[in-house]
Amino acid sequence: MNQKDTWLHFGLNEDLFEKSNKTFAKMYTFDRDFKLSKENLLNFIESNGGLDKYVLKPCREGGANNFFGDEIKEFVDSRPEKELSSYILMERIFPDEKLGLWTDFGQINLAPILSEIGFYCSSVWDS
Repeated sequence: MNQKDTWLHFGLNEDLFEKSNKTFAKMYTFDRDFKLSKENLLNFIESNGGLDKYVLKPCREGGANNFFGDEIKEFVDSRPEKELSSYILMERIFPDEKLGLWTDFGQINLAPILSEIGFYCSSVWDS
C-alpha cells in the first residue's frame, strides 16, 4: 500500500495517497527499486542516511532474520543477487521511550518501555 500505482489501480486519488503515505515507513524491493543490483541498493542506502537508518527484512512474516546497520552490507555482499529478491529494505522505526507497566511473575513494574505496536486497517472495494 505504499506504492502510488497501487492506489491509482484501485481508483484512489494521488492526494489521498500522499496524505496516507506519510504514515508508512518507506519500503523498497530489490527487483523493483534497485533493478536487481547490489550496487544500486548499497548506493541508495549510502546516499539516503546510511546503514543505521534501514533494516533488511525477509518478505515472510515473523520478525526474525532481520539485518541492521553493518549487518546489511555484510549480508548483501555475501549473497547472490537472486536471493536478495526475497528481502525488502525498510526504513527503521525508532519508537519513543514511554513509561509503562509490565508484569513479571505477579509483580507489577513501572519502567521505561519501547513499543512499535500499531493498528492498521485498510479496505478496498468496488461499490
